Amino acid sequence: MPPRRKTADKSREEEALAQLHQQQFLAEEAERAALDEKARALQAEHITQDAKRLCTVDITTPFRNLQDALDRLLPFH
Repeated sequence: MPPRRKTADKSREEEALAQLHQQQFLAEEAERAALDEKARALQAEHITQDAKRLCTVDITTPFRNLQDALDRLLPFH
């Protein structure tokens, strides 16, 4: 009888380990999905900011310096 008990214990251990791996995998997948969603939200925010800058162009103020010119003209590139 003892050999069967060892086999059953080993089977339970393997099942528990498989469940643990599955839980870890699901947790990692959820974390990846959350990071992907955060990245998409940041991209959408940047696109919105760029669109606002392009729609509200200051055409009356002269450029103050080279950096100002780059900052104001680069979005049109």
